Amino acid sequence: MYRTLLSLLAAALAVQVARTEPPLAAHDAQDAGAERRLPYTEGSVYAMTFIRTRAGRTNDYLQNLRAVYQKVMDDAKSQGLILSYRVFLAPAANRGDWDVMTMIEYKNMAAFDGLQDKWEGIYARSIGNEQQQRAGSQERGKVRDILGEKVAREIILK
Repeated sequence: MYRTLLSLLAAALAVQVARTEPPLAAHDAQDAGAERRLPYTEGSVYAMTFIRTRAGRTNDYLQNLRAVYQKVMDDAKSQGLILSYRVFLAPAANRGDWDVMTMIEYKNMAAFDGLQDKWEGIYARSIGNEQQQRAGSQERGKVRDILGEKVAREIILK
């Protein structure tokens, strides 16, 4: 499950980078002062997953996050793979909206290089072998649906 999520995140990031225009600094590469004109500095990068829990199953899902997700994220944080992680709970605005969002903070885009290999060791330590990981993923699939994922960079306005 987590490997699938990371693969999807990496693919989405690659597509997003390929589709977007270069930032202002790249447009003005000839101008030595272009960097100074940006109204922000680049901050951390966040990987967000938007989840819709099934009716009456929110607490079941949150208990699973506490038992599994928290263990995995704490291990990743202690290994220096991530800076932080957060879980958000909000009432869904409509039937297609999320009610749980997870957010993982990475230092920068370079942190995504070789990310899947790094996560695999953490999953093996925290969850178990591939069969155990797959079984957990199937159980979580009974109580929630993943609506989408997004990677975003924080900017700090100057």
